[in-house]
Amino acid sequence: MLIVCAIIKNSEYVSFFGLTYKRLGVYAFLILAIIGLVISFIKITKQKTNAFLFNQMIWYFYGTILLCSFVNWGNLITNYNISVNKGVEQRFLRSLNFNHKAYYDYFKLHPEEMEDKYDYKEGNVARVQNETILSKSLYFEFLDTNK
Repeated sequence: MLIVCAIIKNSEYVSFFGLTYKRLGVYAFLILAIIGLVISFIKITKQKTNAFLFNQMIWYFYGTILLCSFVNWGNLITNYNISVNKGVEQRFLRSLNFNHKAYYDYFKLHPEEMEDKYDYKEGNVARVQNETILSKSLYFEFLDTNK
């Protein structure tokens, strides 16, 4: 019951204030808590060992981290917040990682909302694209800076 209440409360925060990394982390934690309760129930009903419990929980935790690594959370947060018009502040959106395209597209359409007229991220994109292959993020390879 506590987990359901926490999910509802977190959803209220998302609907009123928009998405953040921490609110997404709360969802991940609550889902892992539900999985842990189900595994504990299975352990008790099927009389499994503690090693079974720890092994299963470690695999689910590892799987969660693995699945989360494939999602561009910064871009997802930026696109969601822009689409619902919540949490659209230049300083907040600038602090998110790997959201450059959505960020610049939004502020090109709404220049009146820019607090800082000079945006340091735009210069960083070109700088990062010119780094050597060992120290660059592949995300920046696919950004078009000529627009």
